[in-house]
Amino acid sequence: TVNGGQALTLTAGAGDVLVSGITGGATRLSSMTASGNTVAVQAVNTTGAQSYSGVTTTTLNGTLLVNTWHWAP
Repeated sequence: TVNGGQALTLTAGAGDVLVSGITGGATRLSSMTASGNTVAVQAVNTTGAQSYSGVTTTTLNGTLLVNTWHWAP
């Protein structure tokens, strides 16, 4: 679980980004950006933007609570 009012950026290059817990559950993040070969997240809560970029696969399971959302394959 990741909480707090700050931005979270996860960059894996040719690797994978996997977040299996709740992100911003107790205190919403200000924003979240994730990029890598494969990006997989569960429940993400932010007050600002969310951006996901997976070269091969982007999987969004669960609840995404956001004001602005961007996905780039």
